[in-house]
Order: sequence, then C-alpha cells, then structure tokens
Amino acid sequence: MKSKRILIFFVSVFALLIVSVLVAASLATSGGSSSATLTKSQTTKSTTQSHSTFEMVAPETTVPQDTPVQQQYDQGFENSFANNMNQFYTAEHINLPSPEIQGNWPNLSNSNSASTWTTEFIKGLLDINFQSQTRIQLGNWLVAEEAPNLLPGWPVTLQDKALYTSVLYPGATGQTSPIPSASTWKIDSSQGVSWSVSGLNVTTDSTWQSMVDAGWQPRDVRMTTEDVSGVLKITDSTTSSNHYFTLTIVVGSALWHQGYGTVLIGAWTVA
Repeated sequence: MKSKRILIFFVSVFALLIVSVLVAASLATSGGSSSATLTKSQTTKSTTQSHSTFEMVAPETTVPQDTPVQQQYDQGFENSFANNMNQFYTAEHINLPSPEIQGNWPNLSNSNSASTWTTEFIKGLLDINFQSQTRIQLGNWLVAEEAPNLLPGWPVTLQDKALYTSVLYPGATGQTSPIPSASTWKIDSSQGVSWSVSGLNVTTDSTWQSMVDAGWQPRDVRMTTEDVSGVLKITDSTTSSNHYFTLTIVVGSALWHQGYGTVLIGAWTVA
C-alpha cells in the first residue's frame, strides 16, 4: 500500500477519493534521474516583512526528458486531478492573504537544503505561543513561505494555495492539520497554552524516492517529499505533556524568496 501513497497524498489533499494510483503501483521500469545545481542565496529576511517588501521569485524548473517512465507518472497525476476537478471548488474560492512576516512568527533563513528547510519550517510552524501569536498572522506567514505546486495536471489557479489550504482549511483538503481551529486557538490563548517541538527526524519519503529512482522527474527541480517525526511539548499554566507526532511535507522552489519553500503538509498524526 505504501507504493501507492504519493499519488494518494497529493490527490487527497483536496478530498479526491479516487483510485487512480495504478502508476505508482504498477511501474517497474527503472532509469536514471537528473539533478540540477542550485545557486545559493545569501538573503536573510528582515525581522518584520510586509507585502510591499516581497517580490515573486521564478521557481527553479526543468523540462524532464520525455521518457516512457515520465509519461506514465505524469499521466497518472494528470488523470487523477482532471477526473476530480469538482472537488477543487472550495479551495478555488479561498482568498489568500498577503505574504507578511510579523506578530512573532519567525523569519526563516533561505535554504538550498530540503531537509534543513523542512526542519526550520516545522519548528516555525509548531513552536507556538497562543497568547502572543495569532492564527490570522500565521496565514500571512504561510503565504510568505509557500512554494507553488507544479505537479502535472494541478490547476494553475491553485498552485499557490496548497500550503495555506492544507494548514488552515483541512476540511476542504481531506487531510489532517496540526493547527487548531480558530475557536480552539482562542481557548488555548486564554489558557496560556504554548507548543514546542524537539527531536525532529526528517527523511526523504521512500515512495517519492523510488519514483525519482525509476526515472520520473518533477518540473520543479527542488520538489521532494519528506517524512517528519518528533516530539510536541504542550504546556499550559499548570502542566506540560509530550506527544509523539508524524507528518508529511512537500517542499519546492519558494514563491516569495530564494531557495526552498513549502508546497503543502498533511498526514498529521499525534499520540
């Protein structure tokens, strides 16, 4: 079943309950994968950034070779999304806020390492003081740190909405999100709740890696999928407790800064 998970993951982000995973399940062709050299950026974001300080950055893309393996995977993605376009309705009508970093949400250093970016992003997302940070400003932060979803067949109108929707509108995505609802956030704020994460373990998703090893290549040369686990410490005014969590994160070329950004997250579990 794990061999089917990548297509299921991307499709179920928008509650697409389909069985078009035959590509990942049946592909047995082997081949080489290509890589690209990325230019490192020395840019570091300022303490507070407003919309006026952000400029769009073109993603690092390539034109994959038109091999049978590439065609088979690309067609699988395209068919999955095309057959379920009606399920994108909710996401298409979500209005994105402007990209801003403020209200104690962290400035993340630009990174050209997928694992480094993933670690810093997850810490930034889950180290929360519910009294001093707001869910609205989290939305601005998510937009500032996003990467567009350039998978074949993914609607152009949703390329920049995957992260924001997967985190703040899990009901529209069919995925589980670590972030509480607005009402729960308000309760946590009144009770002095804070979160912190430790012991993060980041590994490239084995199914994604097997797709690349087979010869398939994403158009975004930075795009990859990481499996993350760690410990979430939840503290309030009187107690604290530790909880083991796992999630899956897709990263790629950032839209509003150099280096990596986050395409979406999902598959959140916490014990």
